[in-house]
Amino acid sequence: MDNWLIRALAFCLLAILFALPGWRAVQFWDRSGRFSRAEQFALGFVCCFGVFSGTTGPFLVLHLSFSAAVWAASAVWIAAFAAIEIARRRPLANEGEAAPSTDVPTLNLLAGRWPGLFAALLLTSLAAAWAFSEGIPSRRGSSLLVMALLGCNAGAVLLVFRSGALRTVETDRAVDPGLQRWATLAMAGLVIFQMASSAVYVREDMDDTLHLWQISSLQNAPAMATEAPNHLGEGLPPNPIYAWQAWELWGAALTEASGLHPIIAFRSVLAPVLVLLAAVLYAAVLRRVLPSAVVPIAMVVLLAYMVWGMSSHHTANNFLLTRAAQGKTWQMHIAVPSLVLLTIEYMRHARLSSWCFVILASLAALGWGPSSIPLVPMLMGTLLAACWVAYPRRVILRRAVVAGVAVLPQLALGVYAASALPENLLLDPARGEDVGVVRNVRWRDAFLFSHLNLSNDGGALEIFALVATPLAFVFLGRRSQRIYPIAFSYLFFLGVANPFLFPFVTSHLVPASGYVRFFHLVPFGLLLGCVGVAVALVSAGFGSRRSHRALALVAFVAVMPLVGANYVWSPANVYFGSHSPQPYIATNPYKMPDGLLHVAKSLRAKPHGPDHRVLCSERSASHLAGFDASFVFVFTRIYQTRIPLLYAGRRAEADRRELLARGFLSGTVDPARVQELLNESRTAYVVLDREDDSVVRPLREFGFQRTTRVHPYSLWERRGHRPRASGDVRLASSERPH
Repeated sequence: MDNWLIRALAFCLLAILFALPGWRAVQFWDRSGRFSRAEQFALGFVCCFGVFSGTTGPFLVLHLSFSAAVWAASAVWIAAFAAIEIARRRPLANEGEAAPSTDVPTLNLLAGRWPGLFAALLLTSLAAAWAFSEGIPSRRGSSLLVMALLGCNAGAVLLVFRSGALRTVETDRAVDPGLQRWATLAMAGLVIFQMASSAVYVREDMDDTLHLWQISSLQNAPAMATEAPNHLGEGLPPNPIYAWQAWELWGAALTEASGLHPIIAFRSVLAPVLVLLAAVLYAAVLRRVLPSAVVPIAMVVLLAYMVWGMSSHHTANNFLLTRAAQGKTWQMHIAVPSLVLLTIEYMRHARLSSWCFVILASLAALGWGPSSIPLVPMLMGTLLAACWVAYPRRVILRRAVVAGVAVLPQLALGVYAASALPENLLLDPARGEDVGVVRNVRWRDAFLFSHLNLSNDGGALEIFALVATPLAFVFLGRRSQRIYPIAFSYLFFLGVANPFLFPFVTSHLVPASGYVRFFHLVPFGLLLGCVGVAVALVSAGFGSRRSHRALALVAFVAVMPLVGANYVWSPANVYFGSHSPQPYIATNPYKMPDGLLHVAKSLRAKPHGPDHRVLCSERSASHLAGFDASFVFVFTRIYQTRIPLLYAGRRAEADRRELLARGFLSGTVDPARVQELLNESRTAYVVLDREDDSVVRPLREFGFQRTTRVHPYSLWERRGHRPRASGDVRLASSERPH
């Protein structure tokens, strides 16, 4: 067995051992068996990570040492495991009072001519989504069309409820057992495909420049998170918004203990684990919305949407298979469904233990990324409002207030980051724009043309989900089934994502680029799963045979690409813009191009520091930064280089370094300025993605020579640079075997 495979196995065993106390705690808490064993393990992992986040976060904020944080987390792990095992041997008194009953989910079936009307409305909604994907509606007419269709479908729902044409099915007889078996097999096949493809495919992502570098830099750090990423030794201040790097610290601890390189662990090993945990949690959510017999149908639609249904790179569902290394993906696909499940469980039965699990899930979300600062309060506020709308009782309002305490960690970190950041830091007068900010002047631009990317060949399946969901609402038999995702989604658009509040929010709270992230909370996959079940029930209303119902579901899943949706590994699903590399099959566990991996290993053996900086493209930096944290770059990204330089008051230097990295490497800088820029930036090494004469000639002229070349990559080194002095920037993971 290859050396890295042994270390990968050790890494996985450590991850399982890490989750053991949480698993045992959830088993003890869920004595009634409402959650399956797989769901208990997934929730246990979330709760353990919440404890880790709450324990180590203060160490990160205070810039204490890596070893102190790991020792503290280990002590808490041992104490928690011992306490849980002791508690399991003692009877637990009954806690709290009973909440409104959430019995076994039921379904409503349509009678008379209503199935025909609903089928026509579903087809009309799908045709409208196709029109959006083809760019037929104008920007002005697009919003009006969505509202008109939504109104028609909502009107049909009201007529159905008033007509008394619904027949409640108390058992799972609505779906033929044979169709259920085929749906289960299809669900398993899609999960296996997702796990395998996420492990072997690469969709390069520039955010790895930050997240993977942080993992390597934290290993054995005497003081954690004291400098800006990618620029150790330069004295650039870190961004306080990333102060709570618990996910990166967790990765640093486990890779340090197992000896596995962080890039291999987070790009290749954790990717299929993420997919499996997400599938388990999404199925758990659907089991509280739908009878167990139709959950496989909903899961097939949801999983198919994740594979070939996304509209654009900007939707959170596109993160699942392509961005497993980044905490934001775990936040959206693990923390969010966990928070939903645990919060609804607490609202059902207000026990102290349930409330504690909600707090831990919130801390886990915080540890997975700073996006939780706005998203978790919005998630909790909307979800608790949906619970109260479903059950408008005083006891529910009291429980909602208590559950709302879970957002305090996010609010505290938000206040800390806001107080530590200089006012108007992102404003860059030299460029006449906000750094990295996409300007959207209207709500429809933010949602339709930025988030769904309709202006750049994005799909519109998400619009179909929103418009058609009222039709699925009819088939859910109990109020508790309608809380999440259906009532939640519409309250979300009436509340925090209300188009009429857009000018105020983007003027006083977040820029438009941050507002777009609000839409990550819309559970499009779950909504489509409910619509898929509605398709099956509408076909059942026609009295069709099992084969016809299966054909209707297959047609529904197959039609997704026809509304502009992207296959997740297609050439169209790139990070940003046509210049981004297309997804490809990895040839090594680092998921790096072979030539660049060879260059990285050669570069690692050389001295590094502020006087030995590396000049490379942003694409190469997304690989090299996580390969070795001791690499000091001339420029990686606006967020990692330009903004810290602005923060430090070095605007002119930011301009020169960006010009060198973006202008010189593309051959657009005047050769007369190249030597000055190279000297001022203290460039010792240049990594070229391809050799172009406009770049190679100045390098040779100004004292660089090629030392490594593996087509198409090459490494150029300045002749006569001084060796590393004692006390220079420390090596990160490069001095330890991987």
